[in-house]
Amino acid sequence: MKTSNLITALALGAVAYGIPAAEDPANRELVPADIQSAADHVNVEERGLAPATIAGPTFHPAWLPRVRPAAQAITIAGHALLMTAWIDAQNRICIILDAAFPGFHGTIIAGVQNLHNNLAVLPHVFELGKTYVAPDNQAEIQPGDTWRWFWFK
Repeated sequence: MKTSNLITALALGAVAYGIPAAEDPANRELVPADIQSAADHVNVEERGLAPATIAGPTFHPAWLPRVRPAAQAITIAGHALLMTAWIDAQNRICIILDAAFPGFHGTIIAGVQNLHNNLAVLPHVFELGKTYVAPDNQAEIQPGDTWRWFWFK
């Protein structure tokens, strides 16, 4: 097992162990117990133009969570990071990158690409712990889509 895979696996296990879970009464699946709206506790930096559309019952898919999901452990440029990504009510991609272990500070220059419909969040500087919001690109994003990170630094 490569070192980066081992670090990613350890970080994912540490995150999963610390997430309190509760049973969802609608479908009896375990979900994080302390889900909160992203707007309540994160600093959102708008990237691009503000959306002119208003979310409604037919504007976004029914699976849209509108809350921050659990973090996922990833490795970018040899650094173990925790990534949280979701689609908000305006169909924008929201991403938070944070260090998986204490001691790593700074920025990561990276981008992310959806391999199913060929869209991407163009590379820019991700400041750790800060939420980045990409503008709505009018693409249909599905929960099972495969995403690929690419980086420059």
